[in-house]
Amino acid sequence: MVNGTFTFKNAHNRSGQYSNPQKWFNEIAEELKSKWGVQTYFCEIFGNRWSFFAGDQTLDIPLHRIRLNEHYGMITGEIPCPVYVWQETVEQIKKFAPA
Repeated sequence: MVNGTFTFKNAHNRSGQYSNPQKWFNEIAEELKSKWGVQTYFCEIFGNRWSFFAGDQTLDIPLHRIRLNEHYGMITGEIPCPVYVWQETVEQIKKFAPA
């Protein structure tokens, strides 16, 4: 694994180009898996219920649950990248996630 921060190529433009955010979330899940080996899926949030929406359906053991905004959340497995890199990555996802 190469050290460095994770960056989304044109993340801001990509987040706005889809009328359906499912494609954006699928691309982000693929990038996270290829760059850092982090299995991720995204959920729509309905009150206390988190419902699968996009991403890696093969995630066996969900270890981390991260609320991105009032509408979407992220579930991940093991996070093998450095903590500071993961924190920056999550902040970028939160910043550009569809609302």
